[in-house]
Amino acid sequence: MLNKTFMTAGTLILSMMVLMAATQVETLNSNSEHDLDRVETLEGEVVDANTEEGIPDATVYLIKGNDRANADSTTTDFSGEFSFEGLEEDSYTLEVEARGYETKEKDVEVKGDRDQDRDRDEYGDKDKDKVKIELEPEY
Repeated sequence: MLNKTFMTAGTLILSMMVLMAATQVETLNSNSEHDLDRVETLEGEVVDANTEEGIPDATVYLIKGNDRANADSTTTDFSGEFSFEGLEEDSYTLEVEARGYETKEKDVEVKGDRDQDRDRDEYGDKDKDKVKIELEPEY
């Protein structure tokens, strides 16, 4: 009789543990899917306003709200292109500095569906929205 009581209690405890583990896995899965939906990439190029040529080594700051102290930054490549990855859908300000050019700010909106209705290029990839920032030379 005592053995039967322990076996019943053990089975009950084991069942509860399995149920709790399954609930936690489902919670983790739903959170992971939600986070994956919110991760976006912002791509752009910095060009000379007069020549339309890309400006290499320009510093691009990504500012969320008014939080300039915690801004992310990157540097443009040899053709003036840049990207920020892992962004949440939100409004941002890009601030661009380059030697010999005036500093410029541009407000941008990062949206998850920004490239869903785009045409495909010759490689079958969807064309992505690119932010174009034109800098005026300093005189």
